[in-house]
Amino acid sequence: MKNKNYYPFDRNHYFYGKLLTVRDFEVEQRYNNNKRRLLNKLLQGTGVVAGLDVVQVDDQSISIESGMALDDYGREIVVQEPVLKRLRLIDGFEQVKDSSNIYLCMEYDETLTEPVHSIVSTPTDDSGGNQYNRITESYRFYLTDQPLAPDALLKYKLEKERKVIFQNQMLTIEQIVPRYVEQGKKLDITINISKKGTIEPVEVQYMMEAGHLKDELGNPNLEVLFQEKENKKEWGIEKKYVLSAEQVKKTLDRIRIPSASFSVKIGDETFTIDEDVLFNVQVIDRPIGVQLCEDFYSQDFSDMVSGNSQTALYLAKLHIITSGDMYIIETLEKMPFGQYVINNNLLQMMLEASATTSNQVDNNEYEFRKDTLWQELRNKEDDPKSWFATGVEDIDLGFDKTKNKRFFSHEIAHGLGNGPVAIVLAVEETKQYVENSGERVLIFGENSIFKSSQFDSDTPEYRMGALAYPDKGTFRIGLHLLEQGKQATMKVRWWAYKDAGEEQKDEGLWALKNIKISITPNTVTVAPREKVHLIANIEGTKNKECRWQVKENNGGTIDYNGVYEAPNAEGIYEIIAQSVKYPQKKASAYVVVKA
Repeated sequence: MKNKNYYPFDRNHYFYGKLLTVRDFEVEQRYNNNKRRLLNKLLQGTGVVAGLDVVQVDDQSISIESGMALDDYGREIVVQEPVLKRLRLIDGFEQVKDSSNIYLCMEYDETLTEPVHSIVSTPTDDSGGNQYNRITESYRFYLTDQPLAPDALLKYKLEKERKVIFQNQMLTIEQIVPRYVEQGKKLDITINISKKGTIEPVEVQYMMEAGHLKDELGNPNLEVLFQEKENKKEWGIEKKYVLSAEQVKKTLDRIRIPSASFSVKIGDETFTIDEDVLFNVQVIDRPIGVQLCEDFYSQDFSDMVSGNSQTALYLAKLHIITSGDMYIIETLEKMPFGQYVINNNLLQMMLEASATTSNQVDNNEYEFRKDTLWQELRNKEDDPKSWFATGVEDIDLGFDKTKNKRFFSHEIAHGLGNGPVAIVLAVEETKQYVENSGERVLIFGENSIFKSSQFDSDTPEYRMGALAYPDKGTFRIGLHLLEQGKQATMKVRWWAYKDAGEEQKDEGLWALKNIKISITPNTVTVAPREKVHLIANIEGTKNKECRWQVKENNGGTIDYNGVYEAPNAEGIYEIIAQSVKYPQKKASAYVVVKA
């Protein structure tokens, strides 16, 4: 039943001798479906009820897990088993493949199944005597580059006001302002800025003017200023601003963005807006939750049940890179608009957890402790502790894996800076136990101890050691095979430990949290055999040295200075920049080779 109307609520009146026709049975089904769906919509809401997780399988495929959802008309959508989809085979791909950001949507669908012959068909019957015995409720996946409309979410109808202040093909600026604020309380304003399709630097500047809303200095005028630090082709950023309401009662305030103050610079080009942008904020003297409840129950019932034109559920947001018929999925964000249905059991757990947290520690103090955890650990000098780092190194055994052969890794930067360190090594393998197939095992020390036992190792007998270079902050792994080997590589996991008292501020492990690495440009299109210079930007450390690597075989070459030369073959190739001093820190850029 694809009808989206709930009325009228007519049901059959049965009596002895009543002649039942198709119309009577359809009325019976429609009555029960509409009643159930109306309750779903008004009591449960719209969104994912359970499951429907979206997982990236590889560079071109995704898997939608089994689950259930309710659409905006209260219709149940059930995915009974996981669905593996190649992105290009999903409806709408050809229309949106040139858009960098696309959305995976799901909507209710139904099909006629079980074809049968109708014994009462006539020569003028368009069905040709064929009918269908069943209606199968199903679903449909499709791709779009249009985000969810603001009025599709209840919170943007009642709780917040969301407006797009500026938008063109390269930049979108969106501002979200709560509709209510309690007197004397704070008002959080969110500004989302997203860029795509250009590497030109972006600068945004405008003023927000208010009356009874002031910043921390008591100023009703707030300046918004953003300057791009890294010239990336695509990014998104969220900025927060806080205003406080004066001690006034039931006052309607306005946040105004004067068109004369608005300026956007993209490269050398400047953009403005034609009209002022206004947000209405009501300063109230009672809890916002009470006000929202009143607004909810004051809505017109026909508006509440009529739904909106957007019945799809947005399951994921994907960023893709395309070159002709080729494409790769770069990132995947699950449930970008948070369309969930929270059942009573989950809601109860959330409320209990929230009550427990507020009883243990003040909310502001809790937020502060989360943000300063690393700082606290670093400042507690009385607590004896050690800095540590870890990683994995594949030792290449090549073709000659004979007995008594020795192998050595390249020089590995552990990231703990100069000075003495302790190195712990273990060989990692996957054991194929009958009762526990595919269990990962770490072997410390000599594996000969486990020979001829139920814990026998598949790895050839070996000895292993490490050679550390304190003055360079590096080490090397040595491996001695004591018997003939079969595998081409041995995976060695390492741990490096260092006394915290010997660590300097710029070289401590705590600094890893603040170290950032990026590549400029992060996406570029070149012709075959063309060269392009990539720049690695490393922040948070004085050591700017990095290693360059092309991930794909035959994907071109890149030298020590970051000069990449494209191969003859068209395609999309990933370039990796890795910090030499902090090898855990990496960044990727993508080169589209197109003739």
